[in-house]
Amino acid sequence: MAEKNSSEKTPREPSKWLYFLACLYAKYIYGKKYNIVFDNVQTRGLKGPALVLSNHESNRDFLICAAALYPLRLNFMVSTYFFHHRLLSWLLRLMGCIPKRQYLPDAAAVKSVMKAAARGARVCIFPEGQVCFSGQSSDIDLSTAKLAKRLGLPLIIHSIRGNYLTAPKWARGKQYRGRIESRTEILYGAEELRSLPLETVARGIKEALSYDEFVWQRETMAAFKPERRETAGLETILYRCPACGSDLAMLARGESLVCERCGYEVSFNEYGFFKAHEGAPVFDSVSEWYRFELECAAREYAGSFSFSMPCTLHRTVEGRQGYEPCGAGLMTADERGLHFKGERLKEPFELSALVERQSNITHNASLAALDIEGPDANYALRPEDSRAMGKFIVLYLLAAKRAQG
Repeated sequence: MAEKNSSEKTPREPSKWLYFLACLYAKYIYGKKYNIVFDNVQTRGLKGPALVLSNHESNRDFLICAAALYPLRLNFMVSTYFFHHRLLSWLLRLMGCIPKRQYLPDAAAVKSVMKAAARGARVCIFPEGQVCFSGQSSDIDLSTAKLAKRLGLPLIIHSIRGNYLTAPKWARGKQYRGRIESRTEILYGAEELRSLPLETVARGIKEALSYDEFVWQRETMAAFKPERRETAGLETILYRCPACGSDLAMLARGESLVCERCGYEVSFNEYGFFKAHEGAPVFDSVSEWYRFELECAAREYAGSFSFSMPCTLHRTVEGRQGYEPCGAGLMTADERGLHFKGERLKEPFELSALVERQSNITHNASLAALDIEGPDANYALRPEDSRAMGKFIVLYLLAAKRAQG
């Protein structure tokens, strides 16, 4: 892992022709297909080094961000997970991408950003740390504002709306045509940024990147086609029934999400909101339902707590794409974080993601697992019941919030 995450070389400028082709695709093929509307009036003609911060609604946000600021070429910060595959790693480095450990302090990544900025680059970071899975913004660590202050460069905000509804993370690759809005603006000029207190910069970044996809959709009411038919994967986020209050009760059944305890049932309409089945829904959006789960956990786990479930262990292998199974054991969430205890390659193995070091863990929709970084590889914990994924994340966020005071 060490060599993947550190380099004595300055990140290269992205390949001119590959970058041009990617932006061409983003604007005139992907853009036309999914009705992307670009608003880059504030940043048109911008030159020189800058720090770009973007919200993160889907895996294709980087394409939209690149097209929005073209002809500027951006050095994107990317999770170390994607650098394990040889071909993909080579391509990412050719495009000047900077590897970063998810949700963990990474001095090597910061050093790479500083070097890139020193040569006049524009660096783009997705401060939320992972693709949104609930339709609303995640907390942004104070380290983002600290880095912005340290760089002292113009700070550009790239806001995306509609991309979560176009390609929901939980839907595992399914995409829908509707509307996507991309907007770039200069949040702070270089001189203003240097003069502002850290707390003011942090608050400004948080406000600029804060969003709820369904608040935007209530104003826009863009129809997404084809209408969502399958709910498979949604139960890994919306695990608690809002009608009877049962945990790990929701089941994806074709076009519906159904509580196996009380029969509560919802499905989607063409706008991405839940539609009623015999008096439902209690909540009409994914984000509202998810906030309900956060509130319930805060009430029910007021003191110390422990929630466990058997799981399988997966890890990355150098030169290969994705994760490979390597063991099994017990995963536990408590007030200190998320822990695994069991076997790896038939040997005793333990691994923890502690809230004192990182603010969140990653929802891996394709594997139905939770990703955390280990000392030698990226790992994924796949719970016996995939509906527990959402609860493990909620409990981790609860513990992280308490640790922050």
